[in-house]
Amino acid sequence: MAIVRYRTSPATLSPFESVSRLARLMDDSFQLGDGRGADLGVPEVDVEETTDAIILTADLPGFDPDQVEISVENQMLTLSGTRERVREENVPTEEGGQQTNGPSRMHVRERRWGTFTRSFTLPRTIRAEEISASFDRGVLTVHMPKAAEARSRKIEIRTGA
Repeated sequence: MAIVRYRTSPATLSPFESVSRLARLMDDSFQLGDGRGADLGVPEVDVEETTDAIILTADLPGFDPDQVEISVENQMLTLSGTRERVREENVPTEEGGQQTNGPSRMHVRERRWGTFTRSFTLPRTIRAEEISASFDRGVLTVHMPKAAEARSRKIEIRTGA
C-alpha cells in the first residue's frame, strides 16, 4: 500500500490557500534529499510585554539546548540553531526483531533538519546585559528586563495650594 499525503480538492480551496499550497509545492521542489540539509524555516514565537520585561517564547520541538544559540549585538537579538539529520540504524522488521543492515526505503520525509536564524530588533529600553534564557520541553523562553526609566509609573496629581 502506498502512503499518500492528503490533499484538499482544488474546488474547496480559497485563493489564499491556493497561493499557500503553491508556495509549499515550490518549497518542496527545491528541497534536497541527498543529505545536504534543508532550511528549517523560522520557529514560531510569542512576544509579550509586561511592566518589567519583554518575554519572547519560541517553539523549538526536537531541539536540545546545546543546539540553540542566542546572541545580542547592536540592539538585535538573534536566535539560531542547527538540527542534524537523524537516520535510524536499526529498522524494525515485521517479525518484531531489528534489521541492522541492508537498504531501507523512505516513504515520507516531512521532518525538517538543517539550520534556522531569526532576528528581532530590541527597543533601547532593554537592558541587554541582563537578558536571560531558559529551555524546557522544546520551548525556549527569553526574558529581557526593561530599564527602570522605561517602566511606566503613575504620577500623582496635586490640587490647589
